[in-house]
Amino acid sequence: MIKKSPKLVVAMDFKDARSAYELADKLHGKPVYLKIHWVLFPLIGFDGLIKLSRMFDERIFLDFKLHDIPSVVGKGISSLMRIVPFQIINLHVAGGGEMLSTASETRDKTYKEGCACSKPPLLLGVTVLTSISKEKLSEIGSKFNSVEEAVIKYGKLAKDNGIDGVVASVHEAPALRKSFGDDFVILTPGIRPSGSEAGDQARIATPSQAKELGSDFIVVGRPIIESPDPSAVVEQILHELTD
Repeated sequence: MIKKSPKLVVAMDFKDARSAYELADKLHGKPVYLKIHWVLFPLIGFDGLIKLSRMFDERIFLDFKLHDIPSVVGKGISSLMRIVPFQIINLHVAGGGEMLSTASETRDKTYKEGCACSKPPLLLGVTVLTSISKEKLSEIGSKFNSVEEAVIKYGKLAKDNGIDGVVASVHEAPALRKSFGDDFVILTPGIRPSGSEAGDQARIATPSQAKELGSDFIVVGRPIIESPDPSAVVEQILHELTD
């Protein structure tokens, strides 16, 4: 069976706008997505998000990890869709089924009514953060016996409530694919090219391992943004994914 090539998402983990724009200029024209989180967003604002979206043909992942009462999450997604053209946004599965179904229904309704997005953005449920190990699960009061058990449980809750896929480590990707099929989207953070340091990620893998294990999207941050030649690192990863 031929493994499909995951799409590369570059984590724009900057603490200043200038660095973010400089990297965007260097990567302009490359088939990558940009992940924007809550640290960078206040620094670039909606004008910055729209600028980056236009540069990368809407390939923007809003890493906002929404988690609130259902009505607030729904209204938040609707507001964002009306202003910013983006293709992916995530929300915590731990928010519960009603929150997830409200997000899905609101996404579909907002798209039909008209918004800035050229197609309905993917909704991805955050399962277990890649910084969380088995030991840390019990530390936070989880009753799950393993990370995989927790991820599969969250994955089912997400799928049953109209969410397109999940954010999970590559190590749970095979079980997710087996449980929920090929159409269920799996985005995997914690990807490090061979020879890179793990940083604060507990469950990591290389791009080729992520491809083999079934990821649809892989997120790479520090190895790209801290490199003196980020374009070369991106090209290396893209080559590894298509080899």
